[in-house]
Amino acid sequence: MAIPCCVCGISIESNSANMCPTCLAAEVDITADIAKEGTLVQCRDCLRFQGVGKGNNVGFATCPLESIELMALCLKKIHGLTRHIQLVDAKFIWTDPQTKRIKLRLTIRKEVMRHAVLQTDCVITFAIDALQCPDCTTQARNAGVVQLRQKGNHKRAFDHLEQLILTHAAHKDAIDIVSEADGIDVFFAEKKSAERLVQFVGEHVPVRTKTMRQVVSVDSHSNTANVTLTIVAEIAPICKDDLVVLEARTTSLGARLVLVSHVTTHIHVVDPLTSRRAEIPAARYWKHPFDALQSATSLVEFIVLDVDLVDRHVQTHAMAIVQVARVSDFGVNDTTFHVTTHLGRILSAGDIVEGYDLGRGNIGALPVIKYDVPDIVLVRRSIADDENANIIELE
Repeated sequence: MAIPCCVCGISIESNSANMCPTCLAAEVDITADIAKEGTLVQCRDCLRFQGVGKGNNVGFATCPLESIELMALCLKKIHGLTRHIQLVDAKFIWTDPQTKRIKLRLTIRKEVMRHAVLQTDCVITFAIDALQCPDCTTQARNAGVVQLRQKGNHKRAFDHLEQLILTHAAHKDAIDIVSEADGIDVFFAEKKSAERLVQFVGEHVPVRTKTMRQVVSVDSHSNTANVTLTIVAEIAPICKDDLVVLEARTTSLGARLVLVSHVTTHIHVVDPLTSRRAEIPAARYWKHPFDALQSATSLVEFIVLDVDLVDRHVQTHAMAIVQVARVSDFGVNDTTFHVTTHLGRILSAGDIVEGYDLGRGNIGALPVIKYDVPDIVLVRRSIADDENANIIELE
């Protein structure tokens, strides 16, 4: 049944408000409680948008422009869009990306006076605030990362390197140091600082490096990229006083059982049965790597009973035949050993000397040796317990 509109008087179909749609829309604004403007936070580097939430745990998500993900984020950001308002349609309105604005056209429907239903459109404008997300902040802060690693059962070589780094303050430019299971990660704000640390390490121990570059973000406007430099530096797991078995192709000594006398950029070894010495460059070691057969943790103490020099005319590293007994056996049994050693000049009767007791140890890795393996290999005169009292830790 047709009735006149109670406001303008035009003929309309009867409805609960007794108003035409034009007058009803003029009387009631169903968009009044909806915020017409909002803010979206976008990372300036990775271009991800910040989600909805409170506190510092709000994450950032990838939301391409005019995507369903961005639409969902925008709708969650609109204040006043409650369950009493029915969302009929939503679509993006194109804007120039340079304006840093995102616009949505919403079609909404709501029940108004006397159960009349009104439908209308409204435009919501979002301004984009450019910030830096926590991930990009961390990665930008860590422009260079050095991952120092050492494989193997013992970390004596790594501990020695830590002392060198501290002594020479090679880590002074580091902004963070994180301990890992097989080493440490050292973070730098500048790539050159990371490269300097790797150079320092390479000047003191045999090391091989692998360099990786990760693109954190790209600025298409300036055609630049933010790149994190990661250098993995693997340290040779060989330390002073280790007992190793060399392949014939490794040194001029041939396939020998040798002691590591000291480690620099080269691995210096000595044959305890002949006092012959050799150097193994880092490049050759990494081409033909080897592990320690025995390390300092396996050293056994012996007491020197007698020293008979073989090369009396040699001033240093003179060979000698030394009679020793295990300290643990001294006074318990009469077991003694006659050992050929390169320590003739520094040993005297009554000294305590440390060595490897191969007669009781695992020598399964020795079949390559072409001569009889000695039961005892003397390594060094006993070191005082307080030698390591001043060791400091790298934190």
